[in-house]
Amino acid sequence: MEVKKLLILYGGSQKEMAAVLSVTQPRISEYINGKKHITVKRLREWCNKLNIDIKDVV
Repeated sequence: MEVKKLLILYGGSQKEMAAVLSVTQPRISEYINGKKHITVKRLREWCNKLNIDIKDVV
């Protein structure tokens, strides 16, 4: 759920966000669809890269 909210706050597509985060678009999709669970550490790193306050995501 956090990655879906992060994508909404980012305001771009999964593909665009994946490029900024240096991951694949299918990986973003796996997090959004609950097939993978994101760690707090990774979520914090992604928020930093996207200039989004983690408090807005969780």
